[in-house]
Amino acid sequence: MLTLFLMVACGQGTPPRQLRVELPEVVSSTDPVLVHARAVQQDGSSAEAKGKLDYRVTPPELAQVRAGGALVCQRSGEGTVAVTLLGVEGRAKLVCKLAARLEGPPKLKLDAATGEADPPWSVVDAAGKALDLPLNFTSDRANVVQVRGGRLVPASVGKATLTGRAGHVTQQFPVEVVRTLKPEVLPIDQNRRISYSLDAGKYRLSLKLASPHRVTVDWLGAPYCAYRGEAAEHVAECTLQNKGSVSFDNPAFLRSGDTTPSVDGVTLQEVP
Repeated sequence: MLTLFLMVACGQGTPPRQLRVELPEVVSSTDPVLVHARAVQQDGSSAEAKGKLDYRVTPPELAQVRAGGALVCQRSGEGTVAVTLLGVEGRAKLVCKLAARLEGPPKLKLDAATGEADPPWSVVDAAGKALDLPLNFTSDRANVVQVRGGRLVPASVGKATLTGRAGHVTQQFPVEVVRTLKPEVLPIDQNRRISYSLDAGKYRLSLKLASPHRVTVDWLGAPYCAYRGEAAEHVAECTLQNKGSVSFDNPAFLRSGDTTPSVDGVTLQEVP
């Protein structure tokens, strides 16, 4: 009673029955957030605490509290904030999640033929620890790739840039959208070669063989694109200004002399 009398006499007021400390559930930036302390009086009423408030963060390196109760997270992690008023202490859980970068492929290729895809990037802090923070993307060319419901939706063949945002972090990623085609197989040259009929456009033909073979690729309507090479993997590209076709060696014939038409290991894509 003597202590209480002295406190009142000194103008410090009556200690509250309880001190409630309020913080955001998660702090995801280094911007200051206000620590709210509500004093519950002896009669049960409550109001914003007034007077000299002492703040303490545990662990101390997690964050600091500046004048007026402005809290600034200094790293990612969990801890507590304690506020003391007239000998009464209140505590609240503190969760700091500070994004440092987005981790994943520096560029991305999507196939319009396979449809939607999940973004392959994650949010990490300065120590490389993954953070479960919201990650939002926008596209500079929605006619090429859209972002819908958090998923990437390829719309047409082309190139675009995705901008990812999490907390204060913003990163850009180039995206290429291709379309895998499966045109009708047209055997030619007594089934020793295969031909695809194509519309105008830019195409990439890839052949993966079990062992090195000499491969010839010809583009009808674009003789300047002719490809000749000996290897296990072959890639030939061409832009057709008008309707045309591409012809190449039958993989089955290359492997064993089999004249059965085969597209095993063959990929044809429309590319930007």
